[in-house]
Amino acid sequence: MIRRALFELTQWLIQANRKPLVLRGVRQSGKTWLVRELAKSQNKQLIEINFENRPELRSLFTSNDVKLIWSNLETLLPAPAQPANCLLFLDEVQAMPDILAKLRWFYELLPELAVVAAGSLLDFVLHDHTFSMPVGRVQFFYLEPLSFLEFLEADQQSMLVQYLRKSTLDNPIPDAIHQTLMTSVENYCLVGGMPEAVKNWIVEHSYLRVNQIHQDLLTAYQNDFAKYPTRIAPERLREVMLTIPRLLGKKFSYTQVNPDIKSQTIANALSLLELARVVHRVQSVVADGVPLGAKPRSRYFKIILSDIGLVNSITNSQPVHLKPLKLANNGEMAEQLVGQLLRKNFQFYQDPVLYYWQREGQSNAEIDYIIQYNDKIIPVEVKAGSVGSLRSLHYFMHERGFKFAIRIYSGEPSITPVQVTLNNSESVSYRLLSIPFYLIEELPRLLESF
Repeated sequence: MIRRALFELTQWLIQANRKPLVLRGVRQSGKTWLVRELAKSQNKQLIEINFENRPELRSLFTSNDVKLIWSNLETLLPAPAQPANCLLFLDEVQAMPDILAKLRWFYELLPELAVVAAGSLLDFVLHDHTFSMPVGRVQFFYLEPLSFLEFLEADQQSMLVQYLRKSTLDNPIPDAIHQTLMTSVENYCLVGGMPEAVKNWIVEHSYLRVNQIHQDLLTAYQNDFAKYPTRIAPERLREVMLTIPRLLGKKFSYTQVNPDIKSQTIANALSLLELARVVHRVQSVVADGVPLGAKPRSRYFKIILSDIGLVNSITNSQPVHLKPLKLANNGEMAEQLVGQLLRKNFQFYQDPVLYYWQREGQSNAEIDYIIQYNDKIIPVEVKAGSVGSLRSLHYFMHERGFKFAIRIYSGEPSITPVQVTLNNSESVSYRLLSIPFYLIEELPRLLESF
């Protein structure tokens, strides 16, 4: 598989004044594979330390003297090695969180050694660590599941990827290419972007087998929850995770998860799922200025899962009948897809954050996503099909006085002027950029050219 993250990691590896890297991402999103592939592609000797599988190796890192740490590590290698020729990979660091504080000494005293730290529950440690994090001496890197374009590459459709990366708003997309891409989008909605599921899809093209992999992954998440019983009952975490697909596209309500459980208990479970990066919050904002997060409406938020393939596996009770998902009448799934792919448009050093707008007290007036492009606020409406009412968008554009909006849907790309009269007899006009789901990752480039 070709992953853009590998290119970004390579740039980190070869840059001057490189800092130790802390790799963050949901369990089984490909962190370990990426580090191994990085070492292989750059001809580095990989020294992989897994603190969970090999707890005895923790004794090698008790000192703050990194030269001593290196000497101890080198003793266990088959032959002498130069730090500049090696990549030290500290995996499952949540089993030894104090190692994160020692990263500063690698940066200051052994900068020639490339160091990467990762862990499936790393964010739990980063959230409530009791040690001093080496601020300014480490670099964070955020890894998401495979995007749609990466999925196409993996599925041997690189010509389609090249076509999309060169597409412009001036040139119409032939219907045959559009239909082929929409079929691939529907496959992506079932397979998702978790590497093992994508890898199996490449080989077998079996929806049933992909569903089994997703179920195994969901079980692995639940087993992770059991490692932290003092935080909250694992069954509460499981209950929240399995309820989220039912609440996609809706304001999240604690009582809809379980009316018999205290809201604070559900809130705590949701926070832990966010820390595990299994779910992501879409925060409601006022959307009257940048940065968008400056004016949150904390009572209003939505939740999406980390991967659309997992959503399907939770909701589909008869996997034997799985077939390509038709988005046309599935608005909630379309919103999950758009949110997941919008997160891919952030830089790797940015922790992706999503926003939406909802008129307070009137749940029927809502903009699915709000994005910031340079100093501009842009509303994004999601329509599962190729047509649909834009009533909420019209009112939002009138209230804010904005002149540009985006619609993501199943139709073909277009730019159209919108001029409508509202129920209060006032008129609103703006330009609407409509793009299909398969162009979401090209949105920054399209906006730049536009």
